[in-house]
Amino acid sequence: MRRKFGKGLIVGRFQPIHKGHVEAIRNALKECEEMTIAIGSAQEKGTGRNPFSARERKKMIAKSLGKDAKRVSFCEIIDYGNDPKWRKALIRKCGKFEVAYSNNGHVRKVLKKVCEVKPMVSHFRISGTEIRKTAAKGKKEWKKSVPKEIANEAEKKLGRQ
Repeated sequence: MRRKFGKGLIVGRFQPIHKGHVEAIRNALKECEEMTIAIGSAQEKGTGRNPFSARERKKMIAKSLGKDAKRVSFCEIIDYGNDPKWRKALIRKCGKFEVAYSNNGHVRKVLKKVCEVKPMVSHFRISGTEIRKTAAKGKKEWKKSVPKEIANEAEKKLGRQ
């Protein structure tokens, strides 16, 4: 199958990356020659909602994607609370892209002004919020929702929340 787009973009917090994210990224890569993953809320770390730093998230995403990581680049985007400013910073930091993938309604609305926007497709129904809540309760079943390559690494931080 010929790829439809040159460069795509995925924006997410990935707190932590889970199997749904990995499947959605791989599905998007089927349509794009290359992908930029924008690490959202990059200024946040060490909180219950955002336990991992942007650097830790990039490392976990690359590890989870395996050989597919060769077609992925990363950029970090902070929260501005101002849609035009955020969009302008995203384009400046991530470069040009033809298509963006997101299931976040607000992100989709903001990016529709500059490119085609498509949903992230995954058959997994996993929530990073639920993973963090389950880990905070000391339960281990959340580990089934994240790629095995990063489960132990994620546990070090999630287990302390």
